[in-house]
Order: sequence, then structure tokens, then C-alpha cells
Amino acid sequence: MNMRSKSNWMRMFLSLLVLTAITACAVGNDSIPEPAQKAWTQNDLEQVVGNWRERSTAPGVVVGISLPDRSEIIITSGESEEGVTLRKDDQFRIASITKTFIAAEILRLAAEGKINLDDPLNAYLPETPHGHVVTVRHLLSHRSGYFDPVHDDPGFIPYIAEHLEKQWTWDEMLTITFQNDLFFPPGSDYRYSNANYMLLGLIIEKVAQQSLGEVLASDLIVPLSLDHTFYTTPATDTEQIDLVHGYLTHPLTGETVDSMTIPYATIVSASVDTMISNASDLLTWSRMLYGNESIVLEPAFKEQMLSFDDISPYGLGVFQFHTPIGISLGHGGDIAGYLSLMEYFSKQDMSMVILVNADTPSINLSELRDLLLAALFKADLDAGIKSLLADLKSEDASTRKDAIIALGHSGSNSEEAIEGLIAVLKEDSSAENRREAALALGLVGSNSDQARQALTDALNDEDSSVREGAQLALSVLE
Repeated sequence: MNMRSKSNWMRMFLSLLVLTAITACAVGNDSIPEPAQKAWTQNDLEQVVGNWRERSTAPGVVVGISLPDRSEIIITSGESEEGVTLRKDDQFRIASITKTFIAAEILRLAAEGKINLDDPLNAYLPETPHGHVVTVRHLLSHRSGYFDPVHDDPGFIPYIAEHLEKQWTWDEMLTITFQNDLFFPPGSDYRYSNANYMLLGLIIEKVAQQSLGEVLASDLIVPLSLDHTFYTTPATDTEQIDLVHGYLTHPLTGETVDSMTIPYATIVSASVDTMISNASDLLTWSRMLYGNESIVLEPAFKEQMLSFDDISPYGLGVFQFHTPIGISLGHGGDIAGYLSLMEYFSKQDMSMVILVNADTPSINLSELRDLLLAALFKADLDAGIKSLLADLKSEDASTRKDAIIALGHSGSNSEEAIEGLIAVLKEDSSAENRREAALALGLVGSNSDQARQALTDALNDEDSSVREGAQLALSVLE
């Protein structure tokens, strides 16, 4: 969870809409580059990270990259606090990346026959509201329809900010959830809700007869030698942990606040996503969970975890991202003062982790990821962009749509890419394609006056969905 200002909420809302558009269809296999020959140096990557940090105004960032030969690159830029330079093994709060550990534990228990993923929730937590129709699988995939106080109640974060002396219990959080109706019949739609994983945490504790932190440590953290990874509670003594200072925008005053100066136990108490880790541990975790040498899950349950459909880009505790070099698997995190992103690129057998000690609207971790991918795979991406530009002129509308989406998420802000998208926005006969072109320009047109003008003109498009897409894109550019 996170003490967000209204602008933070808008960022999350816009990002979700853009992600939904991007994941509507995958880039064709011909557009996905193979791993490039090493035409870069670590200094190139450090320059990318440093330039991005300064532009995004992030106080500090740690990037980890695990290459196919299992060698690791760890890059740091900036500070934990004034005068304290970030170190490679510094630890961050990783927020919702915690969900990958909880999901893995549920699947491990399922493999042992202690949990059935298609059992109703009431089989483990009797008398839970709607627990007779919500299944364990619905919780894992965010298809329960349960209300989330953090995301669905705009007054909840400000309330916490006004009552920092109050520590919450999971029962109190879930009471708020159960006071609200389901958003949809379970299984019929997707809606991200932290309540789902709080309930999964309770199932783990019920089945294992141990606290969630103890179970995750004994089954996952210790066996994988994740020595800088911890599940924290309000009682955890973080003085013994190399936790960097995180910086957030106070939702009431708008001021920047050092998270170390507020009663963080209150924030932690209202969430199940409370793990702390560092870049190297998360690189290991992503490989062990998603990679070819995965040892966390039995193959049948790994396959279930990584099953996706048209309803959402979310499997069982994992997002499927469409990146400039193809599909990646992983999760992001956002908690007061910290942002995190962990991805594994299956085709390239490569992992990337990005950890930032601030949470402001100017910080976009996907942008940094794409800039790093462009540096690592420059030759392949340049060839791919040319192919996509050619596809924009295809007579087939679906081919044009694939190319539009791929260009938008390619990170390419070349004059040719922007001009090609503007042409589609102005001339394509498909309203759906014009809308996708607007959204794509919102992702790559930040330095283009032409893109802004084209989007402004598109506010007068005859189709309402195109007008909506143009408005969203302009909001992103602002």
C-alpha cells in the first residue's frame, strides 16, 4: 500500500489502462529480437540509469540484471539519504512482489495435497462472506471481485495519514472488504485486490499452523539462501536491516516525507505485502520461480501459475508483461516511499530488478526497463522497429494494430516512429487502431510537439473511444 496523492492515483489509473491496451494482443514472434551480441559496456548501462534517475527526480535506484551466463550486473545511482550513497546490497521494501512468494507457497501446499485450488474459500476459512463461491484460484488470479480498501476507497489512505497512531489487524481490513458487495460474479472478470492475498495469507497460516513469515522463511527464503530477504511485521526491528530511506508524497500536505520519520508499523499493519529484499536476492528468486532451472514449483503447478487468458495479464501471482523484446514474467510493487519491479525474460533467459526509494508520479520503472533493454538489444530493436513501421501500412487492420501496440511499448521516440503513429491516428479507418495509436503516442511522444498537437486534434475525432484515448495520452504526457 502507499500514501498516495491524487496524482499518484491518476498515474496508477492511467498505467493500468495503457497496460490493458498493450496486453490486448501480443507482438508477433517475428518482431521479438533474439539476444544481441554484446555491443554494450557496463558504463553504457550506468549512464542510462544515471540519466534516467536525474530526469525522473528519484533520490536513488538500484538495478540488477542477471545475464544468460548467470553473471550479475548491479548498478547503483543516487542516495539513500543526504550524504549516504546507495550500495549494491542495500535493501528495499518490495511491496506487492511479496505476492509472488505467497502465491508460490499456496501452489507448493497444493502440490502437497494440503490445498485444492478449486476449493471454495470456506473450506479453509469457514463463514467468510461469499466464501462459498470464491475459490482459492480466484484469489490467486484476482478474480474474486472483493473490495480492496487501499485501492477502492479514496478516503482510506488519507484516513491512515490522519491516524498514524493506529495499528490495523487483518480482521479489521477484511471487515471493510466484506462491508462491500462483490464487483462481479467470481471468476467472470479481473480486479486487482490486496484483500485476495490477505485471505491467502490466512489460508497459509491455517493450513501450516505457523505465521506467514515463518512459513515463507522455512519453505522459500532459507532453502534458496535469500539472505537479504525478510517478511516483516509491525514488530520487526528494521534497525538490524540495511533498509534504505524511502520518500513519499504526503496525501494531506503534498510535502515530501522520509518514510523513516513516520510510524511505519501502522502502514505495514494494514498490508500483507511487507517483505524487504535486495536486487541480488530478487534476481535469484525470479530465476528460481520462472526460469529454466526453476526449483520452487513442480512443473504442473508452474504451468498453472503461468497460464494466462484474454481476461487479464495476470496468472496465479504473476503478471505477463509485453516489452520491447517480447514477453516477460514478474511483478511490481508500490508501498509508501518505495517502488519495485522484478521481471524474467524467458526468451532471453535474463532477469531484471529495479528498486527505487521514492514514490512520485515522475517515476516510471517500465521506462527505465525499456531504456536498459534498448541498450542491451540495440541492433535487434532497430531492426524490429523498421519491421513494425512497415506493418503500419499493412492492408490488414489487425496487423496494423499489433504494430501500433508494439511501437508504443518499444520505448522508441524516433521521429519515424512518432510520425508513423501520428499518421495512423489521423488516417486509419479503424477507430480501435486510432485509439491504440493515441495511447501509443502517450507512451513515446513526451518530447514531441507534433505528438501533442496530433493528440489535441484527436480530441475532436468522431469516435468517443479515440477521444478518450487521446485525453488519456495527453494526461500521461503532462
